[in-house]
Amino acid sequence: MSKKVWSLITLLLVAAMLLVACQPAAPATPEATEPPPAETQAPPEPEEPKGPTGEVTLWHAYQTGSAEESTLGELIANAQAAYPDMTINVLQIPFSEIFNKLQVEVAAEGGPDMFVAPNDDLGNWARGDLIIPLDS
Repeated sequence: MSKKVWSLITLLLVAAMLLVACQPAAPATPEATEPPPAETQAPPEPEEPKGPTGEVTLWHAYQTGSAEESTLGELIANAQAAYPDMTINVLQIPFSEIFNKLQVEVAAEGGPDMFVAPNDDLGNWARGDLIIPLDS
């Protein structure tokens, strides 16, 4: 083959390569893809109570309308505002009945969680297991 033929073949090959290289890319065929999974948001965790929860029963023997009863009422209202997850049940027991009622109820495995009364008989209550220490 002559030099002219080789030059022509080389020129045609280079031209063909240039045409192939300069052609726009073929459009991508859409593939069947699954849409990304929807982000699922976990339900918000319930807030932990910021204080005591539950229910407490308190007995007292303060006279209706007395300064002591008024002060106790304010203290209970403050506690309920500070600890909304806590229920405080208050029961006024006449002074003449509170000690007998306490002994009868506790003996029957009932009674209040707390009570307010003079502690003249505290030693007897402790020995009779009518009260328990709060530290255990």
